Amino acid sequence: MKLLSQEWKKLIGSGQTVAMLITAFAVGIVLTFFDGVPILGEPENALDPERVTSLYTGTIYLAWIFPPILGVLSVTSEFRLGTAIATFLQTPNRGTVLVAKMVMGGVGGALTAVVSMLGAYVTAFGITMTVPSAATPAMAPLVGAVLGMATTGFAMGMFGVAVGALVRAQLASLAILLGWLLFVEGIIVGIIGQAGMILPGQLVLYSVSAPGDGTYFTQLIQGGMTAFVAFVGILVWAIALGVIASVTTLRKDID
Repeated sequence: MKLLSQEWKKLIGSGQTVAMLITAFAVGIVLTFFDGVPILGEPENALDPERVTSLYTGTIYLAWIFPPILGVLSVTSEFRLGTAIATFLQTPNRGTVLVAKMVMGGVGGALTAVVSMLGAYVTAFGITMTVPSAATPAMAPLVGAVLGMATTGFAMGMFGVAVGALVRAQLASLAILLGWLLFVEGIIVGIIGQAGMILPGQLVLYSVSAPGDGTYFTQLIQGGMTAFVAFVGILVWAIALGVIASVTTLRKDID
């Protein structure tokens, strides 16, 4: 618990965390504003409950990228600045330290994802308020979006920490992370098709699509997977990379 407490203090005291939260909030606002331009231009669009609901939840397919970035930055910054040395000297078991960092990376990722959704919700509410007779968004999709982003943010935050701990160099870690999630996976899926759904970036698309009506564990998303199974799949990837990082770079941090 002491180690987790230390990692929590590092997380909330980091300028990178604050910057990422502000960025995520701002992106939620900007994306939702541009999505809401048709409503501002043609107020009758605000009379459609489905259109209004999608305005609130449309950012979930983009905002998930912030948690793994924060995870990478949080751990690679410690390696780059040498601040990880004190932690590893106090707790020489690298696996224990990495678990604590991954858990707090997950917490930071979940927080970042939810903050981004908050920015989206505030903006969507402001846009619909410009139309006096605007439809009310359905509650279940709003709850599902927050649930999906929080769980996905947690898993992808852990994933980012694992990638950063494995690669260690900050710029290289970010390049590999973003290149893999945004480009390489698309190429692989184009080659192997549906089998590529088990890749972390593809699992995200299912994980963020969580239902908010109490069927999180059972409702199949298009493609034949539940949001919960996708969430667990991302965790498995994160844990696997974390184990590899723990084994392959054992004690090199304090040489």
